[in-house]
Amino acid sequence: MDPYEDFVFRPWVIEVSGERRLVYSCLVMQAAKERGLLSSISPRVLSLEETIEFWRDRDMGYHYDDIVRSAPWLRVMQLSFLREHMCPAPDYPNVVVNYNAFKKRGVWVRLNPDKCYLEHFLGRSVEASDNDANIEVTFDNIRSLTISDMRMNMDNKERKVIEVASVAEMADRVHCDNWEPNLSHVLAGAPEGGGGAAGGALSVGGTWASIGPDGGDNYFVFVTSKHTVIAATGNSAFISRDGARTWRRITERGLVDVGFVSMAEVDGVLFAGVGRGRGLMASEDDGETWTRVVLGVDELERGEYCDIVSIVALSRGRLVLGVKSLNPRATSINWVYELRYDEERGTWNVVKHELPSAGLPRGAKKVVYRLAYDPDFAGLGPTLFVSKYPVGLFMATNLDGEWRWVKVLDGETTDVAVAEGADVVYVGTYGDWVYRGEYVSGEWRWVRLNPLEGLKRPLKLARPPVISEVEVDPYNPNRIWWGSPGRLVGIYPHPEGHRELFGVAAWDPDSHRWLHSFVQGGWGAFIAVDRHQPGEDPSDYRVEIDGVTGARVAYTCSYSFKCLLKTDDGGRTWRRSYEGIYGDCINQLSFLSRNPHPHTLVALCQSGIELSYDYGETWLEGFDLPPNAIRAGFPWYALPLPPEYGFRVTVDGREYQLDLLLLTAYPGPTDSERQYGLIAISSSFIVEHRESRDLVRGTVRLTTNPTIYGVLYGHYVVLALQEGGVEVYDLESRTSFVSSRGLPSRGGTCRLAYYESEGDVIWVVATYEGDPIYRTAGNDHYFWFGPSRLFVARGLLRDREATTWTQVYPASGTTSRGIVSICVSPEGELLALEASGTLIHCPDVASPAPQFRAVEVDPGVPAPNFYTAMEVDWQRGVVYVSSVEGEGVYYALLSEVREGGAVKLHPLNSGLPTRLVRHIVLTPDGRYLFAGTWWASVWALKLEFTAAAARGELGIDAPSEAYVGDTITVRVVAKTPEGEPIPGVEVALYADGQLLGRATTGSDGAAEFEVRLNKAGTLRLRAASELGEATAEVTVREAVLEVRTGVPNAPVVVINGKVYRTDEAGAVVVRGVKECTVSVRKVVWAGPGVRLVFVRWSTGEERPMVRVTVSGRTVLAAEYRRQFLLTVTSGYGEPKGGGWYDEGAVATVSVEPSVDLSLLQRAVFIGWTGSVTSSEPTVTVTMDSPKHLVANWRVEYKLEVVALSLAAVAAAAIVAVWRARRSK
Repeated sequence: MDPYEDFVFRPWVIEVSGERRLVYSCLVMQAAKERGLLSSISPRVLSLEETIEFWRDRDMGYHYDDIVRSAPWLRVMQLSFLREHMCPAPDYPNVVVNYNAFKKRGVWVRLNPDKCYLEHFLGRSVEASDNDANIEVTFDNIRSLTISDMRMNMDNKERKVIEVASVAEMADRVHCDNWEPNLSHVLAGAPEGGGGAAGGALSVGGTWASIGPDGGDNYFVFVTSKHTVIAATGNSAFISRDGARTWRRITERGLVDVGFVSMAEVDGVLFAGVGRGRGLMASEDDGETWTRVVLGVDELERGEYCDIVSIVALSRGRLVLGVKSLNPRATSINWVYELRYDEERGTWNVVKHELPSAGLPRGAKKVVYRLAYDPDFAGLGPTLFVSKYPVGLFMATNLDGEWRWVKVLDGETTDVAVAEGADVVYVGTYGDWVYRGEYVSGEWRWVRLNPLEGLKRPLKLARPPVISEVEVDPYNPNRIWWGSPGRLVGIYPHPEGHRELFGVAAWDPDSHRWLHSFVQGGWGAFIAVDRHQPGEDPSDYRVEIDGVTGARVAYTCSYSFKCLLKTDDGGRTWRRSYEGIYGDCINQLSFLSRNPHPHTLVALCQSGIELSYDYGETWLEGFDLPPNAIRAGFPWYALPLPPEYGFRVTVDGREYQLDLLLLTAYPGPTDSERQYGLIAISSSFIVEHRESRDLVRGTVRLTTNPTIYGVLYGHYVVLALQEGGVEVYDLESRTSFVSSRGLPSRGGTCRLAYYESEGDVIWVVATYEGDPIYRTAGNDHYFWFGPSRLFVARGLLRDREATTWTQVYPASGTTSRGIVSICVSPEGELLALEASGTLIHCPDVASPAPQFRAVEVDPGVPAPNFYTAMEVDWQRGVVYVSSVEGEGVYYALLSEVREGGAVKLHPLNSGLPTRLVRHIVLTPDGRYLFAGTWWASVWALKLEFTAAAARGELGIDAPSEAYVGDTITVRVVAKTPEGEPIPGVEVALYADGQLLGRATTGSDGAAEFEVRLNKAGTLRLRAASELGEATAEVTVREAVLEVRTGVPNAPVVVINGKVYRTDEAGAVVVRGVKECTVSVRKVVWAGPGVRLVFVRWSTGEERPMVRVTVSGRTVLAAEYRRQFLLTVTSGYGEPKGGGWYDEGAVATVSVEPSVDLSLLQRAVFIGWTGSVTSSEPTVTVTMDSPKHLVANWRVEYKLEVVALSLAAVAAAAIVAVWRARRSK
């Protein structure tokens, strides 16, 4: 249309009292009035007042509330074509407005017929968006959601078929009571998918989806160098990459029902301590994926012994860990753990560094080690500070050698932090605030810091808080962030009268005064402070407050509706920032199916009650109602309050409909301000006044007895009372009475059900007869513990005075655990569930002598600790059961219950990363199952039913024998009965009842798991999937160290200081060792003239002493050389060549041929005897045994010397004679 062209509005021509009149829309007439045109139009045109009146009866916009109020069962299908003949606007306002008017009022509404119906009636494929019911439809997306098939838009005959398809689909849905958002097939004449009560077996499946609501207690928070924020509840971990605006759950095999309790980052690697004593994990992609770090240290990895609560990451291959005891025996730990990674072996070597003092104060029930590191503290070199609660603060130096320890502060110290480069240490305490320490001239100087003293209006506390966190501001060494924990955090004992606070404060060490201090109420157990990285603008992360520089952005974990808090103004203010942290504890779920909430899911939790009209896709905006906001007790259950009984409340002159019933009871304070009983609530008032602190004005208390469960029957609300009896509230007379005749005087009731039988109503109630552990701050699932009984009564509503409750189960006495659910079919068949797992079955509760019997269940392993709730789909013959631990959610076949044998429970937890399920609820059409969990909010499962017959079976391939420390590969194989592989089957693998992981079979039908063996014994493996289960056993032998020496029956091996004698084969076998020092004798005597000399180990090490990490069967061989002794005996001379020779060596022996003995004599070598016979003075000997050579000599005179001597004598005689003669 040309913007300068006039548009001529065409009227609707009608007949009024025989006269033709013209009708325009209200908007046209209103515009004409505003432009002063009404006086000039024809009298045949209806006036503005007549126009409004005319359209009031014809425009649905005036009547949406009346329609929903009068027909709460209404379901709506809205048609929308690409080419609309009634509305040419491109954003289809007639469709968008009408659709959303019904949707926001909680009505099931669908845009256009299901695609399967269109194709069924047209006999061809069509171009149309296959929209789910109750999807979001806006002016922006409507065009993409319309029917775009041009033949259906242009061909009037096909266009008419769309109307037929619409009517047919809605008729089929009503007939089948099937209101799932989308259909896979035309319902008329289509089978349910197999099974049913009387048919063959069903296989039930589907994938769970997390639907919220958000919130819940958070116990840990950390921010990475990439500004990713990671938070953890007690049972879940969450990650945010947009500054905590939105979150998603971290799903890893090792994080089922555990969260992180500590974290550190170094060189792009995150190391995290896993809660419940589950060891250490690491991530190399900024927290996206996590792998378990295998340490081989039992106390760190066995579970429920000690948590790794502090990590100092010196490098990717060197860590120091501090722990918190979870088990009383773990209080004996008096060390920190140093981890060094062995690159060659791919394993971590763990060293325990003992603190100098092992003693604990009397009565100490927990030890907690918190660590801080400085690469060069006060010139002392690398320094580690260790706070050991409740002993004191220690300092360790010489970290690359033998650690040197000094205790620097006595007392119940908690967290410790060090200001690198400033040589300042801050340490929190259990009840004495924070201490600031400086090391000056070899002495410590400490100052006690109380941040409350820096407030303009200091708070008054009964006692100082427990300081669980101290963080040094990255931009100011004199500014600290500090926090204290709530009771459930569990990092330190929680004292009576403890008030939780957290904040940030800046200290002037020169003037000894606070420069500023900001304190918040509530707990902030841990605080993560963000900082800029290279290349980033520091001003985005830094703030200046009154001239003091500090960090701008920080996060803290808190509780309930605070959950995760963020500050971006340096700690002056904090705001909630946890969209997508689905970590709430769900007390109970209710699915309402009666006007004014005909299709409403209610999540009841202490942090807030929430409503969803679309299976949890969205939660009612503004209705996040904490029970304490209306001074209500613990929220146990919810029911609809039908509008026909006229319950309303007037606030400030305006009337609000009361539409929701809240059932409340203990735990909670016993003071008179708390409202227990049945409370009527106006949801519209709550939404409109959400920010008000006086929401109680939108409620009316109807009864006062604490109640935890109830049912609507006609105009009666029948309630199970926590402290005894059954209360009946009449919505018409607005009066109530309590029936208790025949019920036990001790305890109360906890569950109710009824059955209409021939004009009478049979009521069944379960009791709780244990101690009142629900009182004050007591237990919120007390009735699981029991004991319980089932009682039946008739005439409760028609003759209350004559009503007597009669015990029907057990026949006498009580059950061992509590009865947590009762379900009764339209035919009077009853099924109840004990928390022990026993099913209670009665085929006909209305029979003159109803028979109740116990049916045992087989959950496989691991078995649950508690069974918590049950729902029954009587039409399909399926029983759903929830549990704490075990598999979390199961299904069983009702046919097996009726047969009387043990009932097999099948896991139903694909996609469900928690096994702590407190409650389940099934929609009336049996298509959706919802699970309320402990600290993981609500999960939804769109149920899928398939015939289980002939699908296939599982098998396990695993070694029959292995050793402790080995990592084995377990293959789970899915095959058809014909042996063909089945890909795409999700398989869960359990070892001794503990979930090891999940995987999906590949094209070969196999899923592989790596299993590290940590203890000896029989490892029982179980694989579970929709196909069934398979089991296998692996005999795990102790880790074996075999030292082979080749020296039989000799005490030549020393292991960890103990001397071992070798066996006949020359070996020593030791079992059960992990880290050890092994040495052998350097020389071993093997007989006369025989010895063995150590050469090297089989590892290449040439020293006789080595350290060994034993994994599986480890063989260490010592290589010895055999040597023989060569002895040479000689009476004369200096023979050479004697000594020790390697076996097979050739020795050369020599001796002088002759040896002078005197002037006249000499010894002359005449030959060798002994091992060698030879006359040669030099001989060779092959050393194949000990050898002995004897040199033989003869002694002879030297003739030439004798002759010369004689000649000399003769000459002398001649001379003498001559001289004598001359003298004469």
